[in-house]
Amino acid sequence: MHNMAEVLHKGYQIYVYLALGRLFSALDLSPDQPHLEGFLDEAIRRDSSRVSKEAIMHLIRSNSTMTQKVLNALAEKGLASVVSEPRGYDIRITRGGVAHFLRFRLLYNEIYQKELKQHFRFIGLPTWLEDSTNAGARK
Repeated sequence: MHNMAEVLHKGYQIYVYLALGRLFSALDLSPDQPHLEGFLDEAIRRDSSRVSKEAIMHLIRSNSTMTQKVLNALAEKGLASVVSEPRGYDIRITRGGVAHFLRFRLLYNEIYQKELKQHFRFIGLPTWLEDSTNAGARK
């Protein structure tokens, strides 16, 4: 029988953070890039900044219902735009989402440290997460 303290629960809040990080990585910008603000509008408009619902679902390794809950939370908080199109969903981070990600990423990494390690244990950390984890370790 498992001790309840040992069981790691990944609620939808960690999934919101994972999705936000994935959306930021689609911009192909570094969180530590100087003058990041000047590149945001162009980066968000690029077609390559579009992320599909399937990519988010694959990242969080969950079902369509949980993925939709995550997308709704991102949209309601103004962190992402979620548009249903004939070819699928067009999901993009917003300027507000970028600001939120940059401001809180180190805190989220600390809070969710065990859950993140467990979630990515077989495939390794995504680049955007490695960068912020290393930045936190340097301080």
